[in-house]
Amino acid sequence: MDWGRATRNLVVFTSKWARCTRSAKDFRLWQLSPSTALITNALPDVYVAVKENQSEDSKAEGSRFVATTIEGFIQQLAVSYIGNGYFFYVTGRIPDRKDPRAVDRKFIAQYELMASKWARARRKRAGLANVQYIRHERFFVLLATHGKHPIFEGEANLIRDARRVSIKFAGYSVSLRGGHTHVRIEQEQYKLVKSYLLDLAVKRSAESLESVFRDLPFEPYAPVRRQLLNILRAVNRARKVAGFNLVRGECLRLRRRIVKPFELAAAVTHPEDFVNSRGSAT
Repeated sequence: MDWGRATRNLVVFTSKWARCTRSAKDFRLWQLSPSTALITNALPDVYVAVKENQSEDSKAEGSRFVATTIEGFIQQLAVSYIGNGYFFYVTGRIPDRKDPRAVDRKFIAQYELMASKWARARRKRAGLANVQYIRHERFFVLLATHGKHPIFEGEANLIRDARRVSIKFAGYSVSLRGGHTHVRIEQEQYKLVKSYLLDLAVKRSAESLESVFRDLPFEPYAPVRRQLLNILRAVNRARKVAGFNLVRGECLRLRRRIVKPFELAAAVTHPEDFVNSRGSAT
């Protein structure tokens, strides 16, 4: 008996079965919890996406370029791309009348995005630039390294440098500072969050405020942690003057979740379940 062939067949069968039995549910969009509704209204792009059924994006050619969540998009952009020398970028939003998958295919063909890591290494040694592309819903970013590439001619008027101009998306600001990737809450969004929480500082109990802090939708990269701690200190100063109990620092999530950017989002509580379990917003 050919055991090598039998083993290969078993591996193929197992992977096919895993793909067939992968759980699928409906795709839903919902904004933040009731306690942070005001923040969401001011920034419509900030939401949590839950995919129940495998989306058309994930099935389409080039789905390796389509991030399924905001968290995955920011992580891939900051850690894998900007952190590895892809400093030059072009951002854009695909118009509603266009099919995002058609745009994906256009960029894949135009900029040879399917090149292997070996081909990219050869291009780098030859002084040529490499290009990456990532999209979340209709927002996309094209990124390039140093070197010669048609993108510097075709997009000459639109190219920015992440070391000088940050990429802003969904309440985040991503840039490169001092040789390190810098992910923080975008300044206007930060001011909005801070003013909202300061307004609540002497109007709600410490437990209620802890819940609001806990529900903030920002992944705690180091600059984000510093921003949230600054807000917490400002809230506690106001509560101390008023003679109220202070908000505990334990309500802040200080460890970032590592996600798989191009896989379906995990199921979470539906909005109606969330409201029923915690009551309506005050």
